[in-house]
Amino acid sequence: MKPNFYIKQYGTVVGPHTALELFKLGLPKETMVCEEYVTKGEWVALGDVDIESLCNSDDLDPINVEVESAERNTHNSDGETANKQTEAGNDAIPNNLDKWNWGAFALPVIWGLCNGVYWTIGVGVGLVALSFALAGVFLAMNVDDMEKVAEVVMGAVTIVARLIVARVANRVSWKATCNDRTAQKFEQSQKTWNVVGVILIVVYMFVVISQM
Repeated sequence: MKPNFYIKQYGTVVGPHTALELFKLGLPKETMVCEEYVTKGEWVALGDVDIESLCNSDDLDPINVEVESAERNTHNSDGETANKQTEAGNDAIPNNLDKWNWGAFALPVIWGLCNGVYWTIGVGVGLVALSFALAGVFLAMNVDDMEKVAEVVMGAVTIVARLIVARVANRVSWKATCNDRTAQKFEQSQKTWNVVGVILIVVYMFVVISQM
């Protein structure tokens, strides 16, 4: 199987691109690329990868015939690359990393602090503020069994918030930390968080069931 490549520029990861597509882009040699099947998440400079040898000679011949034309359009190629990155947006992430995160579901605030996603603190503070606001509203309305009603509403809101955080966790964390760690290390870290999250959820369910 021929390798595909991810490209990392300005903190954004795009791809995958075939070797031929990568060759046509005419990127600077210092551009960092990740070969998904060979290096398994390790980022290397484009200049250290023999891209031409990974392309079919039949595909390269038409390109080599028009070398002068390609050189005149270098700036256009760079602009095209930038446009592709813009279209991909900040959500670009290797497919094998864009997964559900049980660690972020079980411990959204703590997970966020450890993974560069600091807005999860705002989610926690917002939920606390909402609980006080609901208690005040129900008290003013003289709602029967106020504590139970508030508990049910807050439970539902909290679960929805956790579901959202768990779904986008890997994506936003990768955006925040892709310059500091490889895809392989990121994946290993989130696997550990997943194990911790599942254990905590199982323990919580056991406690709840035992108290019924």
